[in-house]
Amino acid sequence: MNFFEAQARSRSRTSTLVLLFTAGVVAMVVTVNLLVMVLFFQGNLNAYREHPATTEWSIPGTITALTLLAVGLGALLRMRALASGGKGVASLLGARPITRGTLHESERRLINVVDEMAIASGITPPEVYLLEEPSINAMAAGLEPSSAAIIMHQGTLDALNRDELQAVVAHEFSHIFNGDMRLNLRLIGAIAGILSLVTIGRMTLRGRDKKSASFWLLGIGFIAIGSLGALFAKIIQAAVSRQREYLADATAVQYTRNPHAMVSCLRKIGAQAAEIEVSAPAAPEVSHMFFSSILAGSWFQTHPPLKDRIRAIDGSSPVSDSPSKGLPRSLAKPTASSAGFAAPLMSVGNPTASHLSQAHSIQNRFTQQIQQASHSHTEAEALLHAVVAGGRHLEQVPEDLRTRAASLARDVEQLGESARFPLISLALATLRELNESSRLQVIDRLRRLIESDGHYSLFEVAVLTVVERTLLRERVSLLRGGRATKPATIEGASGHLTTLLWAVATAGAGAPQSRQMRIQAYTRAATSLFGSAKPFVENIGKDHRALRNALTALDGLDFRSKAKVLRACWECAETDGTITLAETEMLRAVHCALDCPMPPSLLA
Repeated sequence: MNFFEAQARSRSRTSTLVLLFTAGVVAMVVTVNLLVMVLFFQGNLNAYREHPATTEWSIPGTITALTLLAVGLGALLRMRALASGGKGVASLLGARPITRGTLHESERRLINVVDEMAIASGITPPEVYLLEEPSINAMAAGLEPSSAAIIMHQGTLDALNRDELQAVVAHEFSHIFNGDMRLNLRLIGAIAGILSLVTIGRMTLRGRDKKSASFWLLGIGFIAIGSLGALFAKIIQAAVSRQREYLADATAVQYTRNPHAMVSCLRKIGAQAAEIEVSAPAAPEVSHMFFSSILAGSWFQTHPPLKDRIRAIDGSSPVSDSPSKGLPRSLAKPTASSAGFAAPLMSVGNPTASHLSQAHSIQNRFTQQIQQASHSHTEAEALLHAVVAGGRHLEQVPEDLRTRAASLARDVEQLGESARFPLISLALATLRELNESSRLQVIDRLRRLIESDGHYSLFEVAVLTVVERTLLRERVSLLRGGRATKPATIEGASGHLTTLLWAVATAGAGAPQSRQMRIQAYTRAATSLFGSAKPFVENIGKDHRALRNALTALDGLDFRSKAKVLRACWECAETDGTITLAETEMLRAVHCALDCPMPPSLLA
């Protein structure tokens, strides 16, 4: 299954969850009304007719409203607490952030493995948290790849070697790219809403008049109804989670091409069964998100048995869906004319062992000075300036940053232009740890540096787009589908899309005599996307504001539409038979704006 189809199916599964949740709430409302009528009218259901002036619909209406309010408020409060994505889940569990400049050897090894997987995937490394638990476990949490976090147990760092740790990290990255995180967070909200009835029942028991059997029975009834609802939710939780774990295991093996590491890790988990439970009070709420089960002996296990997971890997069972399943027909089977851009789209959110090997190679080329800079708040900004300016126009940078950026620029230049975006991603992962005021200052200084020569290149537009999106990512809402902007359609966003396609065409053919090639590339891509070549403004590629506005506006597209847009952009770029570095960097900005990862091999 490709990234776009996985994300679309995640939203579809979420819709199914909402329907099931709604049906469950309706059933609970009816049950609560019946319970109240039985208790307060001594089981005589005709009491409403006998007292029309006082009952009519007021009592059931009030009961229905209060029940809906309790369930809705419980779910809303929990989802609001998790609105920041992975950071919210880490806070719920009491996990502490691991800073990228950590001096602990095991934590540095974890950061290195996460960075390697992030470079291989083409995303900014997610935030990493540590939960002080002795068991081998981990989870990925968030709403989108850009808001994801990896939460690792201390026991995982202590017990696993690097290959095994890489298998666990790859498993969690699979959850990020397969669209599981959003569904997992909504399950937490649904369970919290249903359990609010249990809370009301306990409050009723504590505050009841001891002489009133009705209130005593009412409290017991609320607890029973809420518990049954929670039981129903946990059945859904277990059913959803088990199959996703098989898929994540298989995908992790595909990423690393090292099934032995995954099997070894699972066997170590089996050997520490006595320590499998997690002490964090909120752990049962998120039990379906862990790498391995934390509910020893539970009837509703959220994970398949370890022996079955090991057998699926050892037996090379085809657990994952076909990679081409769900792709638009034009992408599922690349033709001679489309093969140039079908392969890049197939690798979105689907890194392979070759991508991981290339990421490892990129990391090994980094000098010690660059490695240290990428993990330091102050020097990460200097590294960002060195990549963007290359040692030029640094007079706009504060003196302390200027000297360091000039020194780093020499190492950056030796790495070559293809390493620019991996370096930017690592720097941004560190700068993301700063408070909001400091992040705003970083963006302001970068903007002044770019504007110092009075011109925005397409590369600079791309960099500013990536930096702003990463450091100023709006808080997204679970209730709005995880989107930071309102939904958009391809036809409704046609003006922004023509701007984008012309910018890609311009990036690939910059010489004046190439104007005809630019028009040909644009026409081909626009016809593919819209069915006809829409008019465009020829000098729009020089208008950086229009291009940046276009990149921002397109985030509201659904994932199937995003696939079509990226297909058109890649088709535009490869019209002349080659894809230049300038084109790949422009495409990198498009991928980032659409929250669709772009593996590093596409930058070569």
